[in-house]
Amino acid sequence: MGIATLALLAGLASCAPDPADRSPERLYERYCARCHGAEGEGNPRLEKPNLDLRISTLLAESRDGERAEVTRRIAQGHESMPAFEKRLSPEEIDQLIDYLFRFQPAADPP
Repeated sequence: MGIATLALLAGLASCAPDPADRSPERLYERYCARCHGAEGEGNPRLEKPNLDLRISTLLAESRDGERAEVTRRIAQGHESMPAFEKRLSPEEIDQLIDYLFRFQPAADPP
């Protein structure tokens, strides 16, 4: 390989996501965005309305406390969604749920 090719490969490697980055943003990108979309909009090719996190009633109902069902679905899977309990720690699942709330419309003030 030439020096130019090695420099190009080194530059591309520095642009790749860090596999050690376990932030909620990176976890979402790695495990969720393929089906739920980069901004929670869902993947239109999959034609499943429950993939759109912006209108998820389960997520909206979980915003104010009861998160057990969302936690269970992420950990154990649901319908065609795979289980992530072997890939994500309970703490990462909890942080991921907090991250998912950003896709929901802002709550109306009381």
